[in-house]
Amino acid sequence: MAKSSELKFSVGRDERDLILIANFVDGYSSDFFFKLPTSFRDALDIKLTPRMIHGKTINTYSQGKNFSFKQGDVIHDSKEAYTLDWGEALKYIKYSLQVIDSRDATTDISESYEIKNSQVKYLKFGESEKSIEKDIVITKYSYDSGYVKFRLLQPNSAKEKLVEKSVYECSQENFVLFLQSGVLRTIDKLEIDLSKA
Repeated sequence: MAKSSELKFSVGRDERDLILIANFVDGYSSDFFFKLPTSFRDALDIKLTPRMIHGKTINTYSQGKNFSFKQGDVIHDSKEAYTLDWGEALKYIKYSLQVIDSRDATTDISESYEIKNSQVKYLKFGESEKSIEKDIVITKYSYDSGYVKFRLLQPNSAKEKLVEKSVYECSQENFVLFLQSGVLRTIDKLEIDLSKA
């Protein structure tokens, strides 16, 4: 009976995906209700990560779920808000958001178990059953979806400045869904749909 390296299992760990939640065209999210410049990739947990493709390691963007919008972030529903002089930009804005408090979404190890010298049986096609001795490590992960408190802003009737309409609180996950769709689900289970306003 051969002794081999550890056999590892992960429970609840979210692997990074090559399918991204945001498509950026000309520097802005093209498929979101709110327009995010590429500077928000990190907040969306879109990161360059090494991947093995056809035997070569290349850096490519991958998607996680540890969203991290921060206090002070300001987001608009129009890319003109980021590119024009402010007086002109206000003519294009219907809604803006300002994050006033937040806690990042995180994936952490909650428990870890190790079983020393465990007998592991395996069967290869066309062969008889074999047994090896391995140390088994089981790691359990927990996910905290984070928190965002933000102001919903709109231009005043004269289109001279942004004014606060409401303050909302939601998870980082629901904040990202809101940025995508214009539909918000708050911590208090209130639903707001800006796409129908």
